[in-house]
Amino acid sequence: MNKKLKQIDATAPAPLLIFTIFAACILIVLIFGANIYRTFTERDRTGYDHRTIAQYITTRVRQSDADTIPFVGDFNDTSGKETGNTFFIREKLGDVTCLTRLYCHDGYLYELFAPDGMDFDPADGEQILPLNELTFRLEGNLIFAEIEYADGFCETLVLHLRSEKEVFP
Repeated sequence: MNKKLKQIDATAPAPLLIFTIFAACILIVLIFGANIYRTFTERDRTGYDHRTIAQYITTRVRQSDADTIPFVGDFNDTSGKETGNTFFIREKLGDVTCLTRLYCHDGYLYELFAPDGMDFDPADGEQILPLNELTFRLEGNLIFAEIEYADGFCETLVLHLRSEKEVFP
């Protein structure tokens, strides 16, 4: 009886091993790429929020500088003072005097436009962007806006009022 011994072909598992290593490398690269992409998008989103809030406040202050009387105070105290949590813009529209309030409430930047002399709740305004805290300080023709963003980063904007108008009502 002739018995032939079968030899095991050692080259058969080699392509499977190479394919497995190649697939593992691709998976590792994809995971690292996804993490890097997530980090960049989070950083960009945070930067976008910071720039947008700072530019929004700056634009509102500069828009108020030309034809209106800007001042600082507390939300329902429109008498005007040197520091406060609300930036006011008083403007006359026909026979009606209106106030625009820019303030932080309940973790968001808000804006409220309404006739002067009426009491409102801070939640009545229009929610703009997430924000932890906002405080205004007026020194001469300089307005300091101290901002604490939703991520805890703090920044102070220094804005110069160019008009020669009285800043207190």
